[in-house]
Amino acid sequence: MKRPIARKHKSGWRQIFYAHVKARSYHYWTTATLVFILSIVASPFVYDKLGLGGARAYLFQKPFDWWSQGAASQKVSLVLIGDEEFWRGELAGRRPVKRDYLARIVGKLVEVNAKVIALDFDERLPDPASPTLPNDYKAETDKLIAAIKGAAMSGVKVVLATPVTRSEGRYWRDHDIYQINDLCQGGATQAAAESDPIRENITCGYIALPYDPLFLPNQLRLGDMTCLDAFGLAIARAKDKNSDAVKKFSDCQGPATRYTNFIPPDKFPKVSAGTLLTADLKPLRKDLEGKIVIVGGDWFSFAAGRGLKVDQHLTPVGLMDGATLHANYVEAFLGSRTVAETPVWALYALELMLGVGAAVLFAGLPNFWLKLFGIVAVVAFLIAVEWVLLLERGVFFDPMLPIVGLGLHSLYDRLFEPSLESG
Repeated sequence: MKRPIARKHKSGWRQIFYAHVKARSYHYWTTATLVFILSIVASPFVYDKLGLGGARAYLFQKPFDWWSQGAASQKVSLVLIGDEEFWRGELAGRRPVKRDYLARIVGKLVEVNAKVIALDFDERLPDPASPTLPNDYKAETDKLIAAIKGAAMSGVKVVLATPVTRSEGRYWRDHDIYQINDLCQGGATQAAAESDPIRENITCGYIALPYDPLFLPNQLRLGDMTCLDAFGLAIARAKDKNSDAVKKFSDCQGPATRYTNFIPPDKFPKVSAGTLLTADLKPLRKDLEGKIVIVGGDWFSFAAGRGLKVDQHLTPVGLMDGATLHANYVEAFLGSRTVAETPVWALYALELMLGVGAAVLFAGLPNFWLKLFGIVAVVAFLIAVEWVLLLERGVFFDPMLPIVGLGLHSLYDRLFEPSLESG
């Protein structure tokens, strides 16, 4: 049985809208609720089965592309080991990378007056549970340790990447060449550290990366209840330990943090390791002197030009090598491009509010074409909301499918259960 609805010529659009909302049956609202809930649950499967993940990634990536067009590194430069050095040069594709080669890089960076030298290489021992260094690596390891200590003695800050592993619900440091040489051991008092340039100027940071590419790794509580800085945080602390963005992370008490603006790889000054070791240093000073310099790998994994690049990570601006990703973290800490983690309940509450608002809107629109226009308008509004949250809060928020599901439910009701007429 049809229920009377106010005619357009007898009342304004507001009364017509309210009348259509009130006239919706219990069945309509029940099925709309079910569609909303099922759409939320099914969203990951729909994206996967219909191949929509790429389109969504593209949609989310565009604001980062636009936002980052003017972004450039202010404090960090990169020295990268590429195919020419790793496969075609003296490194001869050996892993671990020859440590006497890294020692020479450290020496050259000291010569050009780099402010901070950060080595982004996993130097764990062949048996991470045993503090035993094979004799084959001893001589070259000694050279690297000597170069690191020499840099520290000259006043240069050195940050070393240290590996961690999760076991029995806790994180532990694996044995690496730095620990067996008494580097980054901690335990010294502040006064003792300041009187010893080795302890004062050499720090370590863990290189495990978060699953969420917008989460800013900061401190990790280890199984022995000590706190370990993330590699990027350790670098930022070495550069400016008094920075407000750095000081708030101490004793594992810092807030969960995200950051909101990736700097693309081509915006960082880069120098190849081969150029650093063989070319005149004078032209390189503009990119390296007084800077934070992160040394990392940029070679192909199988052979020169074959396979994928090593140490690649997915970010909203595409694949990025580990050294460049850590450089982004450093710029975020020192440039205060960080935001506190948004509580999950707040995102759920926002999704629920948007869902209720969309359901009421679709229920009140009186005819098919207005409903279709309403869906398009709501989609455009959601894209704007998602982009603002991404850029300003560093969170992926995507209620698109549940909201569109409500719109399609309303269209279905109008086409196949046309009990309401708009006049």
